[in-house]
Amino acid sequence: MEFAEYIDADYFVFHLAQVDKWNWDRHDQMEKAIKIFNVFATYYTAREMSFTPLIETLVYPKFPATGAEAFLLLKECRKTLRHTRLALNIAHLWSSRNRMLQTQVWPDERVSFEASLEYALDTLADDVHLFDLSGGWESETHAIPGLHPQQDPFRYPMKLRESASVYAESGELDLNRVLELMVTATVRRDKDLRVVLQVFDRDIEQILEAARLIRHDLIARANAPAMEYRPIEIVTAKKKRAPARRRTAARRVSAARAVKNGHSGAKKKTRKKKTKKS
Repeated sequence: MEFAEYIDADYFVFHLAQVDKWNWDRHDQMEKAIKIFNVFATYYTAREMSFTPLIETLVYPKFPATGAEAFLLLKECRKTLRHTRLALNIAHLWSSRNRMLQTQVWPDERVSFEASLEYALDTLADDVHLFDLSGGWESETHAIPGLHPQQDPFRYPMKLRESASVYAESGELDLNRVLELMVTATVRRDKDLRVVLQVFDRDIEQILEAARLIRHDLIARANAPAMEYRPIEIVTAKKKRAPARRRTAARRVSAARAVKNGHSGAKKKTRKKKTKKS
C-alpha cells in the first residue's frame, strides 16, 4: 500500500481470500476477511492515501466468487472505506460457475454464465472500476482470450465474434458476448471502460498483439448499435401424441328404450326426387 501510494497508483487490489478453504464455513470466512480488510482501511485512512481500493472477484471457493457475493462484500467494505470499488475478473467468475456446478452449489444449471454476468452487470455496473479479461478454456483461466492455450495471435485468428454454439463446442468462455456486455455496461452508459488483460506464461509480444486486436474490436463495438443476442436454445423432447381412439360401432337400442330416452323410434321417410314432366 505504501509503494502504491509512493508511485501514485490509480488503484490497489485486495484479495479477501488467499487459499481454497473447502471445509471452512463460508460465512465465517467472509466475516474474518472483512475484519482484516477493516485493518487495512484504518491504515489507509490514517495515512491519507489516494489510490482507489478494489475488491477482486476470485475463483470459488475463494470469495467473492459470484456477482451476489461481490455485492454483499462490497457493501460491508464500504462501511469502513466508502470509495471501495470492484475489479471484476471475468475468467474467475466463469471458472467459479464451473466449479460450483461440479460441487452442486450453483443454484440452477439452466442459468448460463452469460446470463449471470448480464444480471451482475445490471446491478454492479456503477461499482466496477475495471475488468480483468483473460481466456477461459476448460480449467484454464489466464489464456489469451479467443485462442486455444497453445495458439498465438500472430498465426491464428482470435475468436472475437463467433456464435454462442462455437464457444460452447470448444468448452471456452463466450468472448463475443462478454465483450458486448462490457461495452453495454460502460461506454453505452457514458462511462469509461477500463480493461486489464491478465495473461500468464506468454511472450509479451503476443500479449500486446492480443491487446491491440481486442482494443480495436471494443472500439468498433462502441461505435456500433448493440448486437442482438441469441442464446443457445435447449430443445425439450416433444411429447408423443396418443394414438387416435378407434370409433366403436353404435350399439343398437330397442325402440321402446329409444322412446323412453326421448328419441323417436320412427324411421325417417326418404324423400322422392321430383322429376319434371316434359
